[in-house]
Amino acid sequence: MAKAAAWPNTYWFMQGIQWAHDSLGLQWWAAIAAVNLLTRLITVPLAVMQQKGSANTVVYSHQLVPVQQMQKAAAAATNPAEKQKLLRAAQQAYNEHKAQHGGPWSK
Repeated sequence: MAKAAAWPNTYWFMQGIQWAHDSLGLQWWAAIAAVNLLTRLITVPLAVMQQKGSANTVVYSHQLVPVQQMQKAAAAATNPAEKQKLLRAAQQAYNEHKAQHGGPWSK
């Protein structure tokens, strides 16, 4: 138990197994399976949210490719007036996209 105390998550998991064994009267193998199943049921919604967020980020980044191209063109421009014009156009395109679709985590 000394090593488990160094890692709080491990300690809590072991305490859950001990509780399931003592309080519910489950055998050790059943207590381990029950706590494992409960942990997975709790974390599945978090995994789904993470997958949706990742998908939204990929879609959002592909939609911003034209803005990135404008920014690259502005960085390559040698004329300061042209550079400012391209930067303003890129910022305007970004703001329009953000107003229509929100950020990558807003859906």
